[in-house]
Amino acid sequence: MRGLAESLSGSGVTVNTFIPGPTKTEKLSGFYESTGQETRKTFEEIESEVFNTSLSTSLIKRFVTPKEVADLIVFLESEQASGITGSSFRDHGAIMRNII
Repeated sequence: MRGLAESLSGSGVTVNTFIPGPTKTEKLSGFYESTGQETRKTFEEIESEVFNTSLSTSLIKRFVTPKEVADLIVFLESEQASGITGSSFRDHGAIMRNII
């Protein structure tokens, strides 16, 4: 992002990216609901298992919602973010253990 932002330096155009993580989409919800019917578990029970095993580094211990991803995008497009450029924003519930 930094390189692209540099190429637009002084133009008034900002360049940022967002990196969503595991998101509770309709497709994911449908998959876990059908899995839940087979295993007699609720979506919430399956979600808890996923975040306690495969995605145990998550700090929020749940899927990010599409609205949360959209809210980040709306913010990056807004006047409030006019001074932010050349950055990447992760919206994944702090799954990764690093600092950008």
